[in-house]
Amino acid sequence: MRAAPRVAALAMVKDEDDIVEAFVRHTLAHVDHLHIVDNGSEDGTLRILAALAEEGLPLSVLGFQSPHFEQATALNRLMRRLTAADC
Repeated sequence: MRAAPRVAALAMVKDEDDIVEAFVRHTLAHVDHLHIVDNGSEDGTLRILAALAEEGLPLSVLGFQSPHFEQATALNRLMRRLTAADC
């Protein structure tokens, strides 16, 4: 019997402390794992994400800091890494 396919989501954030918890909880209602790339948040975003991960939510947070907010570069790099690891 084949295992059900796993579904993961990717997102990029920066200084989203006002909405990040709601976003994470909503997204995780629809996917098996959420990978978030943080682009150098200076507010409470990382603290909130760490607390959500501590709750045991299937959440990974990676740092990527770029002054030009190179979303495509960061997310493509992450996607290649995840598909190589078969996550």
